[in-house]
Amino acid sequence: MTQALPTALPDLASLRQQVGAALTGFLDAKERAAPGIELLHLTTTLRGLLTGGKRLRSLLCLYGWQAAGATGDMAGAVRAAASLELFQVFALVHDDVMDDSDVRRGRPSAHRALATAYTDGGGPDSRARAHGLGAAVLLGDLALVWSDELLRAAGLGPERLAQVLPLVAEMRSEVMYGQLLDLQSTGRVSGDVDTALHVIRYKTAKYTIERPLHIGAAVAGAAPPVLDACTAFGIPLGEAFQLRDDLLGVFGDPARTGKSVLDDLREERPPS
Repeated sequence: MTQALPTALPDLASLRQQVGAALTGFLDAKERAAPGIELLHLTTTLRGLLTGGKRLRSLLCLYGWQAAGATGDMAGAVRAAASLELFQVFALVHDDVMDDSDVRRGRPSAHRALATAYTDGGGPDSRARAHGLGAAVLLGDLALVWSDELLRAAGLGPERLAQVLPLVAEMRSEVMYGQLLDLQSTGRVSGDVDTALHVIRYKTAKYTIERPLHIGAAVAGAAPPVLDACTAFGIPLGEAFQLRDDLLGVFGDPARTGKSVLDDLREERPPS
């Protein structure tokens, strides 16, 4: 009996396009079913945040799926990968609120954009900042809820969902823990390398590299040794990714990085 070969993935541009199409289709359906046009105040900003970006987590999810020897139609894997992009928007929006950041991906951050939309719609300037912050919290919460909905509607089947959902829950808890560590260390810059690496591991390495690989592999029904291999590969790569990002955050060109080089220094924020 001939063993099925793992599914060959398209090139990166095609993968990004497929993930983008899954997100667009999902948001189109949500807007059609919206109880009122007011929801466009949030979804318009959400669409902007989903435009551009590296789609790193969704791509790694799909590569984890391939690494686990997946065969056949990849539509479910693409939708599962796309759900990570919605979760990333949740994390970015709330992170920018906590850090009071003005720019994200070369555009006004969500709370800034929502504040501007509020005044452009006739809202008083005196309420713009409070409205922007409040609406951004709602936007982040909505992206989180929709991330879960898109994953559960990916057509994975009960057995696969039972394998994937605990990994997603762990990823979400780890992100919150990492963000808490980041908040607690802000304004307390020290030379403690171990503490900095601990923050990096939980805020970035596990979330950005390890868990997307795990989730993609689980979508394909991976055995524990495959998940262990993803960890061995993902953690050091994720730590290196964040250390490079921290350097770019201070010394990089804002026109290329899409964010201010002053935010971390101004807030006395350690590597994270």
